[in-house]
Amino acid sequence: MTRRSTRELTHAEARYKALVYELKLLSLAFPHLKDAVDTEDLPIEFLLKRGAARAAAATKKKARTPR
Repeated sequence: MTRRSTRELTHAEARYKALVYELKLLSLAFPHLKDAVDTEDLPIEFLLKRGAARAAAATKKKARTPR
């Protein structure tokens, strides 16, 4: 009984290592999403909202600094 369970364990370990290797290959095959999208490809609405948020944050930061 012990021999069979040890054999099953080694089979499970081998399968696990194979799956980890396959996942590693898949992650290398696809580029990171940050690198896949250029800022020029973003919708105009998104760019305007992002710019407005940055401008509001800059305005708040300027208002906080004492002169």
